[in-house]
Amino acid sequence: MIVVGNISVGGTGKTPLVIWLAGRLTDLGLRVAVVSRGYGRRARGGVAQLHQTSRADEVGDERW
Repeated sequence: MIVVGNISVGGTGKTPLVIWLAGRLTDLGLRVAVVSRGYGRRARGGVAQLHQTSRADEVGDERW
């Protein structure tokens, strides 16, 4: 397990790092899963699965 995070929110480069790291680990033949708390998500509770057609307000994103 690898955890990417810190006490700062927004603008510290966590998302680009996770994208790069997931790609690199996939290239090495490893199975990768990314779990996020869904920052900015309107829906509460439960787990939301991300799809290519998911909207930011459904699954969370830093872009408002």
